[in-house]
Amino acid sequence: RGDGGSPPVGTFSALWRRGEPVVVANAHARLRLDWTPHAFLRTFGPEPVEMIDCCESGCLVKSLTLAHFFRGYLLASCRPRVRGSGATQMLKLKDWPPKIHFRSKMPAYFADLMAALPFPEYTRHDGALNLASY
Repeated sequence: RGDGGSPPVGTFSALWRRGEPVVVANAHARLRLDWTPHAFLRTFGPEPVEMIDCCESGCLVKSLTLAHFFRGYLLASCRPRVRGSGATQMLKLKDWPPKIHFRSKMPAYFADLMAALPFPEYTRHDGALNLASY
């Protein structure tokens, strides 16, 4: 085991070269901020968001906030209802945060995630071996 419970980077590199999947257990334990629905509700709740109603053939729902989403996630009785029928909507967030890079929208969460990622040379946005960084 390497730092933080991950296998040594040499082991990861060998598996990666062979195209084998790598699962890192307990990666969330390295996070320092609160990443729970409650934390996002407190921090970003009033923010308007777009959601997709999965039960109504992918209809876009624009009149809701992030608080609507997370309250419904936490408590089914708080989920928005379809006008007319009263059926519960099955919603998913559409591209949140929208049109804004995660790093600039949520800098503290971005820094926390980057610090917690295993094998940073491969997984961080600026990792030397991360092909997406070039």
